[in-house]
Amino acid sequence: MSKLQTAGTSRPAAAATGAVSLQIENISQRFGATVALDSVSLTVEAGETVCLLGHSGCGKTTMLRVAAGIEKPDAGTVHLGGRMVTGPGVFVPPEARGIGLMFQDYALFPHLTISGNVKFGLSKLPASQAQAIAREALERVGLARYGDDYPHMLSGGEQQRVALARALAPGPGILLMDEPFSNLDQRTRESIREETMMLLRQSSTTCVVVTHDPIEAMSIADRIVLMREGVIVQTGTPEEIYCKPATLFAARYFCDLNEIDGEASGNMVRTPIGSFSPAHKVADGPCLVGIRPQAISLVIAGTEDLEGTVVSRRFLGESDAVNIAVAGLDNPLHAHLPTGYAPAPGERAGIRIDPAGVLAFPQKMTT
Repeated sequence: MSKLQTAGTSRPAAAATGAVSLQIENISQRFGATVALDSVSLTVEAGETVCLLGHSGCGKTTMLRVAAGIEKPDAGTVHLGGRMVTGPGVFVPPEARGIGLMFQDYALFPHLTISGNVKFGLSKLPASQAQAIAREALERVGLARYGDDYPHMLSGGEQQRVALARALAPGPGILLMDEPFSNLDQRTRESIREETMMLLRQSSTTCVVVTHDPIEAMSIADRIVLMREGVIVQTGTPEEIYCKPATLFAARYFCDLNEIDGEASGNMVRTPIGSFSPAHKVADGPCLVGIRPQAISLVIAGTEDLEGTVVSRRFLGESDAVNIAVAGLDNPLHAHLPTGYAPAPGERAGIRIDPAGVLAFPQKMTT
């Protein structure tokens, strides 16, 4: 499988608009009794890659469709590069917004050749110019030799590249992508995703990507926008949103936590298995303590105050998933340990917990 061409090439000739910013302000959208978006605001800077992340039905795809002009919201405004495209008395259709769109199923036309698919959005250009732009776009994604083939003749990864070439050929100011890698198998998905984002960053394309996968979001985003039930829960860089989750929901989305009741006082939280200084301070009072599995390590029994008995150990390839029964806890602690470092089931072990992997949230935030 050929690689995307990420060096030594220029953007297609039609790419005259340059990257643009996106401003979504107080957007609301209902479908019957369902609130899809509840007064949502978001700014994406020119050249930035932002991931809209969340479970199915949280509103992320609706927000993308509003930005694209596929959906007309009940209230709010959308600006592209400072130009209002949605607002009171204003609604610019998708084809006039200067955007590129990529969908989950790629939406390639089966009756058109690969070259014909890429040329589809270039119909206003002279045929010779459209052909030249399509050929250059296919060269950039490593598929120039397949121009006369048809979509069914290509693999899933190659079809995804065709969809990318088609979206970029007209030189959009912003590219909107809805779960663009989800139909690929894991190995192909990771390589195609990396190559695609290299190409987009090289061309400084503004990009908004919808995904439900937190690993994918952290892999590709400059900023992550975590959504839930039509509102934005938290916005930040991958490091910010992972290391300093604003809510328990945000923490749970990125990691399967060990959750323990605790009591916060000052900079410490007391739990049935000891006191900890969490990664960030929580208000005094009852709290829920979340311990990340990778923050737990096991040592020789008798070397730590906290001990437990290994209940199970499951080989995961690069790590072992280990459950440890601990006195005072109703449920075993779940840990991720380097392969081969975990004691056998039934053995005792000392338990160390890295404070950097301990989070605490007030009880009122636990839903």
